[in-house]
Parts: sequence; structure tokens; C-alpha cells
Amino acid sequence: MFTVAGLSRQNGTLKLRFANDFVTRVKVLQRNGHKDIDLVELEQAMTKDAAVAYLSTLEQFAYIEAQSVFADYQSKNVKTTKAKGKELDVEVEFETEAQKQKREADAKRKRDARAAAKTAEINYAELDH
Repeated sequence: MFTVAGLSRQNGTLKLRFANDFVTRVKVLQRNGHKDIDLVELEQAMTKDAAVAYLSTLEQFAYIEAQSVFADYQSKNVKTTKAKGKELDVEVEFETEAQKQKREADAKRKRDARAAAKTAEINYAELDH
């Protein structure tokens, strides 16, 4: 499980990096000549597979080269699980902050609409009596 993940470039090659200490990892990468170091602290400890799935949803890694690194990792490393003789692909889905805000706003609009409809029903019922 890792709490830090991201990308860095060494000898012209962009590669995935994982760690549990942000500052120490950056220092080690810099000392070893890495460039374009772009690490993020994960919201919670994650496996490599989950971290890669999460990173691929972040805007800072939306560029083609980063997405290519993620896709390459996933094609080589995402495990499959056997269930009663069948293979099932295991996928991890994370929502971006923007997706979360939209989902929460949509849920609030629905709650507000239901409350308004209920109030309207009550007011209409009172008119009948």
C-alpha cells in the first residue's frame, strides 16, 4: 500500500513512481537525476493498481504521454480474478473532485425538488378542505 504516487522522467523515459513519504521520495528522485517529478499524496493508502487508476482521473495527468504510461501499466499489471472458472476483470473507479461536486449538487437539487413537490401537495390538499 502506498500513500504517494506519480510520474518522473529519467533518461527521457516517463515512469510511474510509488512511495510512502513524499519529501523523501522527491529528494531520492532528484538525487538520481530525475526530471519532471510530479507526485501526489493519495487520499488514502492504495495498491499500485488502485493508485494508477486514481492518477489516470486527475487533470494534471490528462496529457497523452501520462495516459499512455497508465494504460501500459494497466495492460501489464491489472490482475484478473477467477470466479467459478471464469475470469473477471477487476476495475477500480474513482471520481474526480469535479465529478463528486456535480453528483452532490445533483442529489441536492433532487432533494430540494422532492421537498418542494411535497410542500405543494400539502398546500393543494389544504385547499380541498
